[in-house]
Amino acid sequence: MNKIKVNPNLKIRKESFGCIVLDLSNKEINFYNKGAFDAFVILSKEVSYNDFMSNYKEEDLSFVRSFVENLKSSGKIEDSTGLDNDLYPDFYFFQENQFHETHFASPLAVEIEPTLKCSRNCTYCCYESNPLVNTSKELSVTEWIDILISLKDDGVFSIKFTGGDPLIKEGFFDILSAADDLGFIITVGSDLTLFNESHAEKLSKLKNLLMVQTTLDGSNPNIADYNRGKGNFKKVIEGLVILRNYNIPFSAVTVVTSNNYNDIYNIGLLLEPYEPLGFDIGMLFDSGRAKEMNKESFPTIEQIKAATLDYSELINNGIVNSINKAFTFNLEKLNTNQLTDYFLEQNRIQKSPESQLRIDPMGRCYVSITLKEKLQDDLYLGNLTNMSIRSIWNENETLNSLRNLSTSENHYGKYFYLNELKGVKS
Repeated sequence: MNKIKVNPNLKIRKESFGCIVLDLSNKEINFYNKGAFDAFVILSKEVSYNDFMSNYKEEDLSFVRSFVENLKSSGKIEDSTGLDNDLYPDFYFFQENQFHETHFASPLAVEIEPTLKCSRNCTYCCYESNPLVNTSKELSVTEWIDILISLKDDGVFSIKFTGGDPLIKEGFFDILSAADDLGFIITVGSDLTLFNESHAEKLSKLKNLLMVQTTLDGSNPNIADYNRGKGNFKKVIEGLVILRNYNIPFSAVTVVTSNNYNDIYNIGLLLEPYEPLGFDIGMLFDSGRAKEMNKESFPTIEQIKAATLDYSELINNGIVNSINKAFTFNLEKLNTNQLTDYFLEQNRIQKSPESQLRIDPMGRCYVSITLKEKLQDDLYLGNLTNMSIRSIWNENETLNSLRNLSTSENHYGKYFYLNELKGVKS
């Protein structure tokens, strides 16, 4: 009789609720309950179907059969006959029994800023990135690779490289190649100013690249370049052509302002021929250089409502997909005012640090740039050059205080209101 086992390419993290499973073959992350985790443990070694089923009570067999068939159809378990049975999935936190209800055992995803240097000087940049940023204290390629190895050992599954523009970092593709070899799901954020065919060729060879993310603020140069600088529109469109020619998946976001709120539908139409994975709109954050912007640049509620309606129509008409799964989920459930509030909330709330951290060019971990003015010196939680991300994640008092502030849960997950943030210390 044929035997079955878990696909050895999976990564499986034990958690309080069960487990999180990364399937690199389709770059997909799934969440399972405790019963499913027990099944993955049994199936981590070759076992006959009958022997596997013998672990369950008669009344549970129908459900378990259905579960096994689902795992087979998705490729998560396979017929092990004739395969190399010395290969096993990576298990994380398998021996641990103490988990926190407020957060995962370690970050599921991290956003890494290899540099804050950028070819542009966008008026609303929260990070104050620009071409003249001092890079003297940034970590070296070797230091970043050491951090990547540590992140893998601590069960991180997904990495987004952002900045600044990571393409401007000398040796960035060595860092990127190391991340790919270590089995992270990878996203690269870039404004595409420097992007060329040499970059595209290297990206196209990555095994685990999920997408490139970029920003397009208008359907023509007059609108798109207004806040992002002369030539931005031209560079983005040239970059999209290259991405399409090399079959590299990408997504785009538009930052809604009073200058482009009525151009959202046209931007979607412009993107459609390039076949993006998704398109999203985001709000201006009153931080970084945006604090110096003319307040008239910030969209009014009515302008945000107009942008939301056009964005919803794009998705409903199938012109582009939303990269934001929460928005897609709520699109048919919420009315226009509720959808508008969905985007307005971006400036009012902060997601609880239950699954993700951000890492600056010097290796310092923090939750979000929107907390910078609230936390000030307490923004940075620890440095990965001398601490593990798990120790920072589980032991830092600021992080745990922020988690205790989580007052509600909605389409963004667990969150707290920024105006309630006080008394947090590290």
